Amino acid sequence: MKLQQISLIVLMTSTTTFSQTPKKSETVLINGAKVYYEVYGNGTPLFFLHGFTHSSSSWLPYLNDYINEFEVYLIDLKGHGKSSPFAETLSIRSAAQDVDGLVRHLKIDSINAIGYSYGGDVLFQLALLRPGLIKSMVVVGACGICNIKDFPKWIDFLSYKNIDQLPWMREVHQSEEQIKSILAQLPNYNVTVSEAEFKSITSRVLLVIGDGEDSILWDDILKAKNNLPNVSLWVVPETGHRAHRDKNKSDFIRISREFLNQTPSTRQINASKADMWLLRKAVQAVNDRDFTILATYLTDNFQRHDLTSAFSDSEVGSGAGINFVQTLLKAFPDIVFNIQDIFSENDRAVIRFQFTGTHEGDLFGIAPTGKKIDFNGVNIYRFESGKIAEVWQVWDWGGVLKQIGVLDIDKFRQKYNGR
Repeated sequence: MKLQQISLIVLMTSTTTFSQTPKKSETVLINGAKVYYEVYGNGTPLFFLHGFTHSSSSWLPYLNDYINEFEVYLIDLKGHGKSSPFAETLSIRSAAQDVDGLVRHLKIDSINAIGYSYGGDVLFQLALLRPGLIKSMVVVGACGICNIKDFPKWIDFLSYKNIDQLPWMREVHQSEEQIKSILAQLPNYNVTVSEAEFKSITSRVLLVIGDGEDSILWDDILKAKNNLPNVSLWVVPETGHRAHRDKNKSDFIRISREFLNQTPSTRQINASKADMWLLRKAVQAVNDRDFTILATYLTDNFQRHDLTSAFSDSEVGSGAGINFVQTLLKAFPDIVFNIQDIFSENDRAVIRFQFTGTHEGDLFGIAPTGKKIDFNGVNIYRFESGKIAEVWQVWDWGGVLKQIGVLDIDKFRQKYNGR
């Protein structure tokens, strides 16, 4: 999707009509700066944090779906909306300290939270700053780690020279100077969470990531998923950074509410989707010949079982899976794994593959024939601690031997039927 199209989508989202009136709105002095917030509904406190360049108004179109179960707090984060403009270099930790200060000002003991992008990164810092404060948090397009310098296209696009392509900014901010100060801070966007820090976070976390995410690194998403003690990953198909919007809005509202209310069925759905996402990433790593990444998807005690006994499966460990793929590549250097069907339940998943390639190396002692092959196979996977722990393989090796010309099944059938 072009950046101009993205700006139009953001504009349409931010201008949705909303008629609800807050039961409270005020600006308070927190850590020497003004912080603006609004309150709606009744129930357990639920804080919404917006993305960078936006304001709390971006969450208004979602409000009616939460206010009957939660007391909703919409907050303008530091530098944005009706809060004080930036007075120092952007710090996600400092923004978290402001939210913490507001929580203390409101005398709230614990909260649930939903954060998008910048707001999600702020939530991770808040969870580290105040352990136990956040009971459950839904994080969209964020994983606690982001260095904007990894994404130069966004630094270029989100700059004042493109202000006419960023129409939402003039709708939600107070002045041109405030807009300039926000955009000038973007190159300073840098936040990280260590593996040990992730492991210390006790909050229930739902990571909501579009399968076309292009504003955070997939390795960082996996770092968060594999180290957070109580995490679910929902990979939203056919979408990007704004995985909660547009066609995904109704699903996001339903699943986030179920997660915040700790519905068991939702946890299982999220786990299944995470498993299928992990398999797709593993298959992509094989097709990209990226064995360093592939190893991160496999447990240290990974086991491969060949139910056709075509290849040895005595090895144990992530190397067992990699060695098998490398052996396969010697016979078919250009082999491609194409997913035809995939589904998951509990800790198991199944993929039906189509394999295509060229016989250019030794296979079962058969010299290269240069012939193209096209065959199918089925893998059954077991997951453990967010990684692939075991696989059972049933592949059509008879079909392969027929295609390279060493097994004449048709001749055998004629002979058998002629008896």
